[in-house]
Amino acid sequence: MAVATGAAGLDREHRKLILERVREQATRTVTDGGDRDGPNVDGDLLDDLEELLLDHVGSDNKITSGEVADELDIDDSEANPKTREAIRILLEERQFPVIGSSHGYHVPESREQVDEQVESLQSRAASIQERSQLIKEAWEQRGPAPGAGES
Repeated sequence: MAVATGAAGLDREHRKLILERVREQATRTVTDGGDRDGPNVDGDLLDDLEELLLDHVGSDNKITSGEVADELDIDDSEANPKTREAIRILLEERQFPVIGSSHGYHVPESREQVDEQVESLQSRAASIQERSQLIKEAWEQRGPAPGAGES
């Protein structure tokens, strides 16, 4: 009886087991204070964050990162990096759909809201890529401004 193998030459069951262990380790590293840079975000905080965000469904029902930090007693600075990281982890690890903008966060209530957000993010990414290319080209054409040192 032949054993089905993947591209790495491992049978499917073994590959599945390895992937599960990698995911488990990645989750433990992020949520249990492991090696990842940034704030430690534990499972209880993610549970509380998910519950709070479920009270903010729809684009007319946003909550700011500052309000999230206050509600969940997250010790954060004015820009709320810990809160924003917790929201990113919730999206990444639990696939909890949350949309963010300069006006706050909300859970989408329709596929249309998701599509609009994705389109907006893709447009912003393209704009940033274009601007980075323009900066590089301008530097290559002109070099440093007169009086500025070159690094």
